[in-house]
Amino acid sequence: MLMKIEKVTISNLWGRFDIEWTINKQVSILSGINGSGKSTILRAMASVLRGEPLPENIAHRLSRIQVMFDSGLSLSLDVRIEDFDGLQSRAKNNIDLSKAFDKLKDKFKQGMENKTVSLVNSQRMSLNGAGHEKIDIKQFINDLKFSYISTFDSAPARHDDPKLYMEYLINSSYSELDRHLEIVVERYKTYQIELSTRMSKMMSVAESKDAFGDIKNLMSKRSVLQDVLDDLMLESGKRVNRDKGDVEFIFNSDEVSHSYKDLSAGEKQLLLILLTVFMQEEREAILIMDEPEISLHVDWQRRLLDVVTQLNPNCQVIVSTHSPAMILNGWQSAVDNISAMAKQII
Repeated sequence: MLMKIEKVTISNLWGRFDIEWTINKQVSILSGINGSGKSTILRAMASVLRGEPLPENIAHRLSRIQVMFDSGLSLSLDVRIEDFDGLQSRAKNNIDLSKAFDKLKDKFKQGMENKTVSLVNSQRMSLNGAGHEKIDIKQFINDLKFSYISTFDSAPARHDDPKLYMEYLINSSYSELDRHLEIVVERYKTYQIELSTRMSKMMSVAESKDAFGDIKNLMSKRSVLQDVLDDLMLESGKRVNRDKGDVEFIFNSDEVSHSYKDLSAGEKQLLLILLTVFMQEEREAILIMDEPEISLHVDWQRRLLDVVTQLNPNCQVIVSTHSPAMILNGWQSAVDNISAMAKQII
């Protein structure tokens, strides 16, 4: 079932605001000052789209989220907090709302409950008045082509063992970005194998002319990705090694093939985004990105949304950013400021 997000509503954000955000079918850009709730909204959306409860560190910041699709279906999640009204009232009377919630949340932690994400067919409800009809939520979520890319910087990756984490801090530059890129590259390698298998099947079951046409189409899409990467990395003197099945780049400085691990932080961030979009294969998909401009050169920030929509014109992109450059290529009308959408709770 193919669909796109039409609207997102948030109740009791920071105990003060209700948010109603109308989402564009192609690109929606969420702007706002630091601490206004941009990342909270995107992370909550990502959790709901995965069918998961909200992370504990943001669950206390809102009481409900609903993601509505243009098909009439919607995903919603309620967070119940014991004596939420009292918590909200006390937070309103505190100048620093964020600190107020952080101080109070431990007291109410035992009363906090992430409800199961529910799926509702609002169109059917409005037609027959039968109430919220539940649908197979697991199948619905599995059918969603959804990716979430969070903010990455050069901070070392967290580790459960504090001693090992300190070793990373002292001895390693391995970061959260490296960890996530490694996962995506492994998926890309698997995808390449699957692509070769599909090509072989095309040759064996289809007429020769049709098979070669389909194969040429698949190969041309990969060439577009490689061309885009070559163009973006031209100034830094790097190009994709097209003779390698792995993700490698030839550096002009030594004309030697290097692993993607030798790229700069900004180049890794860019590669992570473009590989994710490329593997959508131009299918309808949803991509949420939280401040993707981190580590990116200003020219890459300016071109990012154009490149993403070039690789997959059917991808609905939802992004938060502080970068004016990201909207310069004609995306001004896609910007929504969180303060303009917020309705204060009386």
